[in-house]
Amino acid sequence: MTFRRNKKIILLAAIITLLFFNAPKVFLKNITARAVLFFAPESEGLRTSRQDLALLLRIADLERENGLLKNSLGLRAPRSLPAKVIFGGGYFFMDAVFVNIGNDAGVEPGDPVISEGGVLVGRVSESLNGRSKVLLSGRIGEEAALRLGKEPGSPVEARGRGGGEFVAELPAGADVKVGDAARFSDLPDYIAGLVDKIAVEEGSQLKKVFIRTPFYPGELYEVRVILKK
Repeated sequence: MTFRRNKKIILLAAIITLLFFNAPKVFLKNITARAVLFFAPESEGLRTSRQDLALLLRIADLERENGLLKNSLGLRAPRSLPAKVIFGGGYFFMDAVFVNIGNDAGVEPGDPVISEGGVLVGRVSESLNGRSKVLLSGRIGEEAALRLGKEPGSPVEARGRGGGEFVAELPAGADVKVGDAARFSDLPDYIAGLVDKIAVEEGSQLKKVFIRTPFYPGELYEVRVILKK
């Protein structure tokens, strides 16, 4: 008990020192999230929050690896614009939100919209003066081709269940595990989410793979619009 308490004191002192000396924002975000995971008590009520934080950290790690690979290949990042969600997304099954930039800023229908962690939030469906409508990924009825795992093979067909969640059916013997990344086949630079759950019925030759993003529509506030042109 004393050892864990001392570890907490050391970790807290380290965070304060990093804040004082203006450590890089991404690094601070990562270590702060890890600190929350360390300090949070093991209670049933906080288990979901802890799982979400772990999911965010996993996605951040994947995005960092992707960025390093791009840099090594000399690829330039596409132009993007910061935006804020101005309304929408207040319901769990909301399928669209509006952001505060539009065609006057160069936003066009089809432009991808991502979260800070590189998760594909959705795509612009309408662009007006000063605002744009974004259809969210994982909306009910959406059909998407996703690639799963560290060495993804052929894309699998997935359908949206609402709330940023997809479900796909794979052969029971497919090498897919909880925590594996899922990426859109047509936009492989961006993560659709992580495998959250796998269900196999006894005797079935198929298994259901559930993929979800680390946020719900009502939690979206700051995003980035990737300009295709």
